[in-house]
Amino acid sequence: MAKLKPRAKPKAKVFISDDHAIVRQGLIDFLERDGYKVVGESATVADTVAHCYDKNPDILILDLNMDTDNGINTIETLLDQHPDAKILIFSMRESLNTIRTTYKMGTKGYVTKSAGPDLLLEAVEKIASGRNYYMPGMLEQLFEQEEETEKDPREVLTERDLEIFTMVAEGHTNEEIAEALDVTEKSVANRISEIRKKLGIRMTSFEWIARKYNILRLEL
Repeated sequence: MAKLKPRAKPKAKVFISDDHAIVRQGLIDFLERDGYKVVGESATVADTVAHCYDKNPDILILDLNMDTDNGINTIETLLDQHPDAKILIFSMRESLNTIRTTYKMGTKGYVTKSAGPDLLLEAVEKIASGRNYYMPGMLEQLFEQEEETEKDPREVLTERDLEIFTMVAEGHTNEEIAEALDVTEKSVANRISEIRKKLGIRMTSFEWIARKYNILRLEL
């Protein structure tokens, strides 16, 4: 009797949040053809916030213009509830201010709906592998036009604070940092709060600042 070949494991699990059914269905077909598993979809902000992470997706593809929300509040709520969430913005909006804001909040990528499908697929692949993705030339423009609003970490942080800051910027969780430094997670969380105060930031991601001040290499 012939043995059945085991099913290939999906590359990553994806949740799609967009208020246009035709867009959601197109993304589902496109991604599943390439080996990704779409674990859920949503047409409203409320449904996304309430149920997205019940499905344990690896990546959330999020449209910014749903309901009456501008998307920024949605991102803040999601990252507040799920700090390690990997959010890819897929939007009609091409404003550099919008893109910069979402990056600084801690999203992992931004693709405009005017882009070709290959760029979206590349974004999903990179984010699934733990990297960020911004369309060619996009980050360069963001950093060229960025004003000096935050303090340089190397000027205001202690050696230990800078070590923790860099580990967070690299994507390590509080648990991983606590284990590496042989301290409690609560101690790490408290230190991160203090680092934010020293840098004069509230929502801005550590990764953004680390790339801005060349503590992490800018990937264009």
